[in-house]
Amino acid sequence: MSRNPNNLSSDLRGAGRLTIDAITGITDIVESLHRTITHLSGRLGTPDQDRTKGITGMVYRNIRSVTEGVGGGIDVMLNQLSSKLGEKDSSPGREAVLSALNGVLSDHLVARNNPLAIPMQFRRNGKPLNEQSLLETIQQSDGKIAIMVHGSCMNDLQYNQVGEENRRHQSIHLFTS
Repeated sequence: MSRNPNNLSSDLRGAGRLTIDAITGITDIVESLHRTITHLSGRLGTPDQDRTKGITGMVYRNIRSVTEGVGGGIDVMLNQLSSKLGEKDSSPGREAVLSALNGVLSDHLVARNNPLAIPMQFRRNGKPLNEQSLLETIQQSDGKIAIMVHGSCMNDLQYNQVGEENRRHQSIHLFTS
């Protein structure tokens, strides 16, 4: 999966899913706090259930249900708009934001199949390299190639601050989140 093209609907879908995940996660935290407080009055120790019951439980279930419904609606709408929004080349700012998100939330993004997840890939000058372009880059080198493996909330564009004319060797970046 190439993450270089900037597909606005895919970016919006990913941001929407991340927002839905955050709302659901906050709801889980609040419900857990609510459950813990209500169980402290009668007995100490761990409660024997994960969720609240009764009207309180219904409220939390409804919050989750409505939130997931809104997320599904956003996905449907963006799928329909995707051909109209089109693609364009990615910007360094977008790549920096994606790298930061993946540096902090990569496991979550991958587990949730979020379109903002960046797969491991070789990159050069901000572009993912397929097998053919990787071979061409190696063949065009002067025999000195630096392969830099990094993630840490950064991307290959942020490591390439020195101009091409000042480089003594080719560099290929293996991006891992």
